[in-house]
Amino acid sequence: MGKIIKLAVFLAVISGLSGLCLSFVNSQTAPIIEEQKLAAEKGYLEAMFPGASFTVNEVDGELVTTEYVASTGGKAYKIVGNGYGGKVSVILGFKDDGKVAGYDTIDISTETEGFGSKVGEDTFKKQVLAASVDSGIDTISGATITSTVVADGFAEAAELFSNE
Repeated sequence: MGKIIKLAVFLAVISGLSGLCLSFVNSQTAPIIEEQKLAAEKGYLEAMFPGASFTVNEVDGELVTTEYVASTGGKAYKIVGNGYGGKVSVILGFKDDGKVAGYDTIDISTETEGFGSKVGEDTFKKQVLAASVDSGIDTISGATITSTVVADGFAEAAELFSNE
């Protein structure tokens, strides 16, 4: 009986130390991961509005969380919502004339491959890039939850763009 208690205590100590190690590693890598995400967003913005600097505004929208105002004209919006598998985040830009300047997925890694991941494929991107603030975008059959996040986010961003 004493041997079982010793093993249980030993396993508890090892588990506790493992948890502490994981916590430490997470605290050290979390800022680096966040910095990488911000660098990726800046890359998407630079592709949409080459040579522009950006003013960042937090937005209290249902799906739109951030507005980026380009110094060269135009605005981009970060859209975040719950897809089928988890959080979906995309970035969408409008030129001053209301046409789409660019669209890209920031994170769709939790979505089902071949279904929800279609919001990052060229066919869907072409549809978004052909749209404007006056038109909406269609959802994807078989990926309605994920594509609805993007379509509703598009509509919310278009409304924000038009009202300012």
